[in-house]
Amino acid sequence: MTPRRLLALLLVAVVVVLWAVPSDVVRLVAEQDPVILGRYSENKAYALLVWSPLLLVAAALLASRVRFDRPFRFRLYAVALSFVVCFVVVDVAARTIRTPRYVKKEVKALTSWPHKFKRLNDGSVKARPPGKRYEVHFDDEPGEARSYENAPPGFPPVDVVLTSDERGFRNPAALERADVLTFGDSFTEGSRVSDDEVWVALLRERLGRSVYNLGMSGTSPRGYRNALIAYGLPLEPRMAVFLIYEGNDLKEHSADKDVPGWKEVYDDAQDFVKDSPIVKAFRDFVEDSLGDVFADGPLPPNTALSWMPVEVEAGGTRHHAAFDPDDLCKLYRHPEKFRKKKGWKNAARVLTEIVETCRESSIRPVFLYAPAKEHVVLPLVKDRLPRDGFHAFASFEDDDLPPPEVFFEEFFARIETQERTVLDFCEELGVECLSLTEPLRAKMAEGVQVYYTYDQHWTRLGHRVVADAAAPFLARRLDG
Repeated sequence: MTPRRLLALLLVAVVVVLWAVPSDVVRLVAEQDPVILGRYSENKAYALLVWSPLLLVAAALLASRVRFDRPFRFRLYAVALSFVVCFVVVDVAARTIRTPRYVKKEVKALTSWPHKFKRLNDGSVKARPPGKRYEVHFDDEPGEARSYENAPPGFPPVDVVLTSDERGFRNPAALERADVLTFGDSFTEGSRVSDDEVWVALLRERLGRSVYNLGMSGTSPRGYRNALIAYGLPLEPRMAVFLIYEGNDLKEHSADKDVPGWKEVYDDAQDFVKDSPIVKAFRDFVEDSLGDVFADGPLPPNTALSWMPVEVEAGGTRHHAAFDPDDLCKLYRHPEKFRKKKGWKNAARVLTEIVETCRESSIRPVFLYAPAKEHVVLPLVKDRLPRDGFHAFASFEDDDLPPPEVFFEEFFARIETQERTVLDFCEELGVECLSLTEPLRAKMAEGVQVYYTYDQHWTRLGHRVVADAAAPFLARRLDG
């Protein structure tokens, strides 16, 4: 056998081996990541679908009698260059015509603010395209085709209407003055609920005052601060309410990380490629076309998923709650170590700047603490959780956990770490803070499904609970 044919055979063998070795499907289901062809992770499937044809073509050429002379190499380079040029042209055209989901303004470009707090001039302010109306149907079910075996039904399907005002925020109208401003991420803007079901809209009715919502999905405390400065201060409010979501507001965000210059360039290039309409279309095609294939196959025997989604039986009703290992491990924080983490330090710094900015403008700052779903749910079902399964599930995120019994007890001893840290921080600053953990948990203990089963956000029932808890708390401070 000639060296060329031997190399061709080797390339075919590599392709066969790559397809033969599956990904860890149980881990993918636990983390609610896509499973392609019932066997592969998303990234592995992309690599297989891109590299397998190239390797097989290379193997076919090597096995043939084609001479790799200069004219052949020239034709090969010409084909490759033509492909790259076509890709770039189509990509640029697609980026130009698509409608953006959000509109960003760089804070540095805003020079005529009614304040003198110059050190806040960094980051960006995000809003939706102004004057838009979105109609979305949402089914509360697993996001991926291959998911939990015998997945129970979630919250009933909902039809959502979301409208943006002239500034791009979720309000009936773009007010020129407002008594109360609200800030936060998707929990404040309102995800999976209609305009009139968001807790801010309900708060507006309960208070009988002008309340303007500056919440925006996908933002963090830095975004709340910038929105306060760029949009909130001109409205001359009496009070500014900041909802701090435990799930991601207290972690280290990419904008706060110190990375080498080359890494920053690499990350920007990677994000640029991922944002390509062509790349997105390919990813969507793969997931939509191949994600359903073999999706109903049995999972390997495991203890990690034996209790998921966890059943919540209370008040004569029964519903379920699903979350991933990362959500679980975020609550397993040693108090001292958490306070030393960059995520909390950066969040504390920005929240302090928010408070100082409010006080400088004679605005009363108030915080609402929004717990993650698992923080509310798990104490209600603690006695029914399997120690081994609980440990195995969390081990997908952290493979250095103590033994199951020790981990279980430590987890519930630490579950309040983030909330306690925020409440202590507010007390030190002299800022009023209302925790929503107990109101949400109390309603769930009565059988009210305040969170979606397969989504981390509040249902319309959860938004009512938040509005009912926040309205009297804020009313006393507005009237006082």
